Amino acid sequence: MNKFPNIYLQVSLLCFLTYIILMLVYDAPFDQLDLTFNNQYSQVDAKNAIAIFKLIIEESLFSTVVPSTNRLSAPFGFSLNDFPVPHFSNLLYIKFLGLFSDDPIRVFNIYYLTTFFLNALGMFWVLRKFRIHVFLSTAISLIFAFLPFHEQRLGHILYTGYFFIPIWIYFLLQLYKKKPLFFSRIDISGYKFDWSRRNKLLISILLLSSTWNFYYTFFLAALIGLTLLSNLILRKSKYHLISTLIFFAISVGPVVINMIPFQVHNIENGRNYLVGHRAPIESELFALKLSALLYPDKGHRLSQFSEFRESYDESLETIYKLIPPYSGAYLGIAGIAGLLISVSAVLIGFKRNNSIIRTISQFNLYLFLLGTLGGIGSIIAYLGIPEIRAYNRVSIFIASASLVVLAIFINEKSRKMHINNFYLMLFSIFLSFLAILDTVTPSSNLRIDQKSKKEFISDQKFILNIEKQFLNTSQEVSIAQLPFIPYPENGPYENMKDYEQFHGYIHSRKIRWSYGVIKGREGDTWWKSFSDKSYQNQIKTLQDAGFSGLLINRNGYKDNGREIEAFISEFLNVKPLISNNEKLSFFKLNPKLKNLQIPPTFIGFYPWEGPRGQFRWAGEGPRILIYNSENKNDSKKLSFEINSLKERMVDIYFNNELIDSFLIVPGRKIYKNYSINVSPGKNIVEFKSDVRAAKPSGKDYRNLSFSIENFNYE
Repeated sequence: MNKFPNIYLQVSLLCFLTYIILMLVYDAPFDQLDLTFNNQYSQVDAKNAIAIFKLIIEESLFSTVVPSTNRLSAPFGFSLNDFPVPHFSNLLYIKFLGLFSDDPIRVFNIYYLTTFFLNALGMFWVLRKFRIHVFLSTAISLIFAFLPFHEQRLGHILYTGYFFIPIWIYFLLQLYKKKPLFFSRIDISGYKFDWSRRNKLLISILLLSSTWNFYYTFFLAALIGLTLLSNLILRKSKYHLISTLIFFAISVGPVVINMIPFQVHNIENGRNYLVGHRAPIESELFALKLSALLYPDKGHRLSQFSEFRESYDESLETIYKLIPPYSGAYLGIAGIAGLLISVSAVLIGFKRNNSIIRTISQFNLYLFLLGTLGGIGSIIAYLGIPEIRAYNRVSIFIASASLVVLAIFINEKSRKMHINNFYLMLFSIFLSFLAILDTVTPSSNLRIDQKSKKEFISDQKFILNIEKQFLNTSQEVSIAQLPFIPYPENGPYENMKDYEQFHGYIHSRKIRWSYGVIKGREGDTWWKSFSDKSYQNQIKTLQDAGFSGLLINRNGYKDNGREIEAFISEFLNVKPLISNNEKLSFFKLNPKLKNLQIPPTFIGFYPWEGPRGQFRWAGEGPRILIYNSENKNDSKKLSFEINSLKERMVDIYFNNELIDSFLIVPGRKIYKNYSINVSPGKNIVEFKSDVRAAKPSGKDYRNLSFSIENFNYE
C-alpha cells in the first residue's frame, strides 16, 4: 500500500526539480514568463512551426492527419499533401493544448515547456524499471531533459519531445529475453499470445508513440531490424522472431496508415517533384559526425571549450558553405561517459550479468553506424530512399542510450561498493549539477529578446489594423502578399527570410492570405504567371481574383518596395498603410470575383531549366493540367518538342482518350502539335510510356523519362 504514495512523491519531486532548474538555469521564473511571445518568432523554421500550430488549433481534427486550411494559399487553399507530416499523435497533443488557448504562440510555448517535464518523466520511468536507485534516476532524468538537443531543436519544435526514446529502448530489451515478448508458455511444447495488462500497456504505448515523430520512428524501425537479425542468428525459437515482427508491425503500422492520405493524393493528383524531393548527397551533408557528439557547442561556460568549437567550425568553413554546422548533438560529460562505457562494452566485453549494458551498447554502435558520414544511412539514400536525409537527428537516440548505460553502470558499482543513500544522493546532486551546467550555455534563457518583441508587436498591431478595415464586410476577405514566394523551403528572398510572410496568418483571425502556395501545383503556376505581368495588370488580376487588399513586404525588394508602392499609390490614388517598423505596407483593393485564368500546370515534372516553357524533364506519371474558366468548350492548340535518353514508346491521352502514340529514339527530337477541345474546368493531358523513368549516367540523381521543350499553348 505504501508503494503508490512513494511513486507519487518521486514523480512530484522530479517535476519540482525540473521546474527549479528551468527557473535557475534558463533564468525564467514562471510568474515572469510572457507566454504570448517567443523569441523564435523572428527565426525561420519557428515561424513556420507557429503557423502550423495555429492551423492545428483552428481547423478540424482531420488536420492532425493532413494539415489543411482555407486561410492560406488564397485563392486556392492550403494543404500539406505534397509535404507529408505523419506526426498524428504529436499534432493531436497540440490540438489538446489548443483546448486551453487559441493563441498559437502561447500553445507553442506551453508545448515546449511541457516537453522538459515529459522528457524527464519518460527517462525516470525507464530507469526505475531497471531498478536504478531513485536518486540516480532523478539525476540522469534531469540531465536527459536538459540536453543541448532540446534547446537547439526549438525551431523544429516537434523534435523537442523525445521522451518516448528511452521507453522504446526498454521495450526493445524485452525482445532479447529468454521468454518471447507477447507470449506466455502453455506447456513445455509451446506458447500462446498473452493479453496481459503489461502487454496491453506496451502495445498502447507503441501505437501512440509510433506517429509522434516520423524520424524517431524510422530510427526505432532500424533498431527493430537489428533486433530481428540478432534473434534470427542467436535464437532458435520462432516465437522470438514472431514477437519481433509483431513489435515492428505495431511500431511502424500506424505511420504507414498515417501516410495513406498523402499517397492517395499523389496517386490522384500526380507526384510533385518540386516539394520535398531530396538528393542522396544530402544524407552526407546532414550526417552525424563523432565530433558533434564530443565537442561542446559554441557559447560553452568554459571559454576554452567555446573557442575550441568556434575554431573547429572555422576550419570546416568550406563544408559549412553548403550546410551550417550542426548544433545540439553534444552529449555532455554524462553522455560522453556513457558512450565510453558503451564502446568498452562492445570492444572489450562485459560480464554476463551486464548483458543489458552490452545490448544497449550494441544499439549505440549500430545507431552511430546508421547516422555517421558515409554510414548505413548514406547507403540507404543512394539505394533509393533519399527522402530521409537528416541522420544527425539520431544523436538524441545515442544520448538516450548512453545515459541509460551510465545509470546502470553507476548503479551496479554503487551496490557492489555498498555506498549508502546519503553519499549516493550527494553524488547524484553533484553529477546533475555539473552535467547540466556543461550542457546548458549561459546564453540559454527564456528571457524576452526586445528586438524580436518589437518586430512581433509591430506585425501584430499592423495585421490587426488591417483586419479592422473589414469589420463591416460580410464577404470573405482575401489579402494578396507580395513578393510572391512559394512554399515550402524556398529560402531567403532579398532581405526577406523564408516563411516570413506567415505573419499575416499568425496574427489574424478570419482573413485569407495568399502565402502558402505549394510549389509545383496550380497555385504556383498562377502566381508565377501573375509575377510576369506589369504592375497595372497585376492589380487588375488581383481584383478579378477576389482579393480585397495587397500586403507588401518591403524586405523582399531591392529598392525596399519603393517602385511598386509608388505605382500602386498613383494607380489607385491612395496612400498605403505602413507598419510601425516600416517593413510592411498595405493597399485596399476592390474585389470583383471573376473566374481564375490558370495557365497549364505540369505535374510529375522537374523544374523548368531556363525560362518557363523552354525545357524540363518528366519523371514518373507526368501530366499537364489545362483549365478552362469559361462555361463552354474552347478550341486550343498545344505544341512542344519531345526527346528521351532511352528509346521508348509514348502514348498521349487527353481526358482519358488516346490522341497519339509514337516511338522516341534518343537524340531525335519530335515536334508535336495538337488541336484540342478544352472542356470547362480541369482537363488532363497524360503521358504514358513503356519504359520507367530512370537515373541517367553521371551525377544526376533524378529519375528521368523524357524532356519537353519549347512548350506552347494558345
